[in-house]
Amino acid sequence: PDVTTDPAATPRSSRVRLIAMAMPRDIKAIDLMMGIPVSATNEEWHDFIKPLLMDRESREQFKMPAQYMFKEIPKGFFPSEDIGQLQIATEAGQDVSFDAMSAVTGPYATEILENRLGFAPGTVKNGTPLPDFGGHHPDPNLVHARQLYDRMMAPDAPDFGAASDGDGDRNLIIGRGRFITPSDSLAMLAANAHLAPAYAGGLKGIARSMPTSAAADRVAEKLGIPAYETPTGWKFFGNLLDAGMATICGEESAGTGSDHVREKDGLWAVLLWLNILAVRGQSVDAIARDHWATYGRNYYARHDYEGVESDRADALMAELRGKLDTLAGTQVAGLSVAEADDFAYTDPTDGSISRNQGVRILFEGGSRVVFRLSGTGTSGATLRVYLERYSADQLDRETPEMLADIIAAAAKAYLNALNRLAYMASKEAGGAQPVRLI
Repeated sequence: PDVTTDPAATPRSSRVRLIAMAMPRDIKAIDLMMGIPVSATNEEWHDFIKPLLMDRESREQFKMPAQYMFKEIPKGFFPSEDIGQLQIATEAGQDVSFDAMSAVTGPYATEILENRLGFAPGTVKNGTPLPDFGGHHPDPNLVHARQLYDRMMAPDAPDFGAASDGDGDRNLIIGRGRFITPSDSLAMLAANAHLAPAYAGGLKGIARSMPTSAAADRVAEKLGIPAYETPTGWKFFGNLLDAGMATICGEESAGTGSDHVREKDGLWAVLLWLNILAVRGQSVDAIARDHWATYGRNYYARHDYEGVESDRADALMAELRGKLDTLAGTQVAGLSVAEADDFAYTDPTDGSISRNQGVRILFEGGSRVVFRLSGTGTSGATLRVYLERYSADQLDRETPEMLADIIAAAAKAYLNALNRLAYMASKEAGGAQPVRLI
């Protein structure tokens, strides 16, 4: 069908066939698994993609993510002297390893990193997009990007390692011998963004999802700019970006973005890290240590419990919520509870309110436990437990060691809720049958 026509006049079956049609092999740039036509001006991408958006709001507000995929790298993003520093660093023996995970970022990562910035051929690994991602799951974490992690922890590791996911919107950052959590990456990018020309004028604000660690909040406080804590979901960031209230946003699931587009942008985060490394002339590990010495360190972990029966997961969360009013001022596994709530968010751009976004138990000193249900699992519900401990002076400890008390507190709250549910369920069953909850 003619993709420039009004979608309302296009039969839905035609639109479905358009979305599912085979990818033309002469398309020069791809994103979101769809072909984007390329011309001398690269201006028709919006007309091409707009009819595929089914709701009016999306058609009116849609902005294509990662526009540098379809145009030249924005002038001024990397001034010539910074590109020179990157090239000189490569000649001096520094190198980069980028794992495209056989997904969509491969071709343009190769173009930008190897052809434009001058890193060695082969810098981009798994750079050919494959329908089955080479038989692997293209998720940039320490499980599915294990090969990259092992390479970066080796004695002869490259100086900088990164990966991106299936559709190119998330990222993994690892220096030689130093893994950077997504929460820390957001904070470190925000603290150093002024070193990149595009952000030399400073940031308007920093936004993070509620489950993401509070590391970025401390950067915002030092910079004297707003810090926004939103529910999980990029739409909340989009509102802040559109309103000019935030410049950099991020989430613990490895999505990071900026106001250059209204989306997560995995390769943008990698490029900003490279710009920071070029200007500072330090390793990733040295930058991390300097950051923690300035702001303190947020030790952080997330545990997922998948395949939980939805009704039982809802009952568990309801039981946890029922105890919130009694927790403040109490001790849980030796930790003093400062506050406990069910996170709610009032969007500063339109006043809309989002409730029941996750149970938070906040301890004295900046530590916390968060319980949140997610519907992203393949079956049932997924219970996500987020653990965070802040330390201003213990900066080089192992994360499991630092989180031991927080894990004990989370386990106690969790088991108390389970025991209460088991008692109630057993009572309803006449006490005759054992009850399996999880």
